[in-house]
Order: sequence, then structure tokens, then C-alpha cells
Amino acid sequence: MTDYWRPETLDDLRSFVDNGLARESRRIEFKRELPGNRAFARQLAAFAIEGGSIVIGVAEEADNQFSVAPIPVAGLRERVEQIAQSVVEPPLWVESRILADDDGKHGVLWVDVPQSPDALHQVDGTYYERGDTQVRPMSDAAVERLMRSRSSSLDDISARLREGLLENPIPHGIGHTYIVAKPIGAAPQEFYDASGGQPEWQALARDLKQAQPAGQGDLSRLKWRYAPGTSWGTTTTPAYTEDPRAYFRLALGDDGAFSILTYSHARDSEHLQPGLAIAACLDAVAVAGFVETKIGRRFWDLAIGITKTKDRKAVTLHSLALVSDLPIPNDEYERALRIPSIRIESDPWGIARDLTQRFVEGCGLRFETEATVLGYSRGQQSRC
Repeated sequence: MTDYWRPETLDDLRSFVDNGLARESRRIEFKRELPGNRAFARQLAAFAIEGGSIVIGVAEEADNQFSVAPIPVAGLRERVEQIAQSVVEPPLWVESRILADDDGKHGVLWVDVPQSPDALHQVDGTYYERGDTQVRPMSDAAVERLMRSRSSSLDDISARLREGLLENPIPHGIGHTYIVAKPIGAAPQEFYDASGGQPEWQALARDLKQAQPAGQGDLSRLKWRYAPGTSWGTTTTPAYTEDPRAYFRLALGDDGAFSILTYSHARDSEHLQPGLAIAACLDAVAVAGFVETKIGRRFWDLAIGITKTKDRKAVTLHSLALVSDLPIPNDEYERALRIPSIRIESDPWGIARDLTQRFVEGCGLRFETEATVLGYSRGQQSRC
């Protein structure tokens, strides 16, 4: 089985299995039924290092000989999500879908475990990894090696953030909110080639304008240019405006990496609107989702930097009222994350929270209150 193959129907899976093509490996495992909660959590944690699939409802009749054995599917997806979110530490994002039989009550549960940006994951205080056919506890040396690798990746995106701020000098008295995002593993011209190159640029621009991000950027107003070999670029307004929400610049690279530059406060203003950082993060998630329509699902490294905040006073988006007379003590804020595609698709508010909550609450505001102004609702509380 290839890493990218996924059956669309139960009949697809039956044909694949009946033809003797099913094989367990480091990337896929078949189960007759869902194991106990902790046993299944250990398998999820192990698969999260490299990514893979666990297929429930396929029985092993003999060594590497399998048969489809549909099981009752009521509540299966909910149980899998509950195990991934509450037994695995830190909580793990998985995707599952049911390949239903004709009666709709039986079928096979296909669980995709994306490579996790938070790997490593523990169950009952132990890290696990996947061998060729089994799950085993990780050695201390393996744990240390993987943790160093993850830290190095976040260092890279943080360095790109700082380089971007240096390349975009801040006008006197104006604070910037700057976001950089990079799709992991993208080839140097992957986005450019997948988009049809420069001849298709205008059509691409129209598509992106229809992405409708939920934050502050109004992509319908973007003015487009393209600099071959460097970046796809956009600007919306002059270099300065009295309204910090009106300035929005997006630059898209040939590999799908991009940056977003906005203002966090107007020139020489003593007031800062921390909620604008949430809005910029929502825009970034929308753009990442758009890029994925061209180059496929990816992991993303994202980083946000907010500058010139020291001694300013926070103003809430809800009423533009001053929160307190206490000045903000720090002049800069930075945060970097690695994020799986599943979160880009289903958890934009959670991503915005992870990137900005410490900043917003450090300014004396509540993330949920500011996010509500931008469209967040109580029904998203579990995600945020």
C-alpha cells in the first residue's frame, strides 16, 4: 500500500484486500476491532512520529493475509477522538472516516494519524514509537534526538521572522504585526508550477480573493504584482494610514511560503489593539488553506512577531475602550508553532489562540472576548 492511497468506499477496500495487496508496515496497521483505550492511545502516539493509518474492521487471518470484517460503527469516531484528545499527552489531532456497509450500521473505520508537530506524545508518562509491525517504548536517546530536531525547525522559522522584520523597517512611531509561514517540504517552485506559472497569475489572484479570510485583511482590495524568481506580492494601501486595520500586505513565495504585514497601532498612538493580532492569524490560516489547494496538504511552520508595544495601553476591539492605565511592559512579542494540515482546515481559532493568547492576555484582555468581535462563538469553545 502506498503512503498516499486511501479507499473511497468499502468496496474499494475489499477489492484491495481480496487481491492480496494489504500489508502492514511502519505506516499502516489493521485491527479486527478497536483496542482498549490505553492500548489504542499508545498506537496513536507511536504513529504520530512519522504519520500513518490504523484501519479497524480488517482481520488478519494468517501472516499478512487479511479479510474485511465490518464492525458496528456507532460512536466509533467519537471514541477515537476522545482517546486522542484525553489519553494521549499532549492531545493528538487525528482524522477518521467510516467506510460503511450497505446497512449503514456496520463498516470499517479508517483512522489517519498525521505526523504531529507536537511529537513526541506520551501515554502514562512513556513515549512510544512504531517498528515494522509493533509499538514499543522509545529509548532516551531516540527521545532526545527527535526533540532536538523539532526545536531546530522552530528556530528556523523564528529566524525567518526576525529576518523579515529587518527587511521591512518599521516607520517611526508605528508598530507592526508580522507573520511568516512556510509549508514543510515544498520544492522551490512548487506553488508557482502548481498554479500554472505567470500566465495564470490573474486567475490565481481572483481565486485567492475569494478565499475570504475571517480576519482583518480584505483580499478583494488586493493589488497584485509578480516578481519572477522572488515572490508573488500584493499590497492594499499606502505605507501609512491612521487606521491600523486598513494596512495589509501579503507576499507569496514560489514555494508557497508567505508573509503578512499589518499595523498593530497607528503612528505615535499610545494605544494598542491586541485583537488585531488575532485577526492577522486568521488571515494567515486562510492563506495557508488556499496554498494547500494548489500544493496539497502540508505541515506548516508559522511565526508571529509584534513590535513597538512597550508602554502602550491596550484597547479592546469590542468597544475601543481602554482596558487599564497599566502600560505594556515588553517591546516585542514572538511565538512560533508547527501546525498540521488538519488544524488548518478545522481549527483556525485554535491556531490563532496558540499564536496570540499570551500576548492578548498579557495586555490585560481575554482572548475569547476579542475573538468574539471577529466571529468566534461559544460553539467553538472546545477548539479555542
